[in-house]
Amino acid sequence: MEIKASVTYSPIVEKATWKFSRYWGKKEKSKFLKLVVICVLISSVVIPIGFALRSPLVEILGMFPLFYLLRIFVSYSINYLIELLRIKTRAKREKDLYVPTYYTFFDDYFRIEKNSEVSQSKQEVKYVELSLVLESSDFFWLVMEKRGGNAVDKATFQGGPAEDLRSIISSYLGEKYVKLND
Repeated sequence: MEIKASVTYSPIVEKATWKFSRYWGKKEKSKFLKLVVICVLISSVVIPIGFALRSPLVEILGMFPLFYLLRIFVSYSINYLIELLRIKTRAKREKDLYVPTYYTFFDDYFRIEKNSEVSQSKQEVKYVELSLVLESSDFFWLVMEKRGGNAVDKATFQGGPAEDLRSIISSYLGEKYVKLND
């Protein structure tokens, strides 16, 4: 079996990448949820004690965990906006830097090829080396590192449908393959 696909990194692909980045690292999400619960519990206990003792200092101390959560939320929101602006400005400024990436999928590995005027690269990766594979309605996201991966555009598949690749990848990765609900 040989399935060929490609992707050209564009603002659309970069937005999909941002979307995928929310899903990898489930442990980090559960740690954040635990942090939220602990901060809310601390505040819900300390603030009423401050009111009961009529102590403004204790009330203010009880609000610190809530301020911490607010800071995290504002920081995440600002990072998201900065990323969107970066994508838009990069698209306008660096149109010639978006080099197509070609993928060829075989039974037990896949090949990644990039050809540009400046350099050429070829890499072969076995499916078992992938740490996570996410699938949306438009893309496969092949995660090979903790904070990075490669997008594969399903619309460019040649030689077989996405279902064939899904069955091969899921047989190798099991629970490390995740189909996302768009």
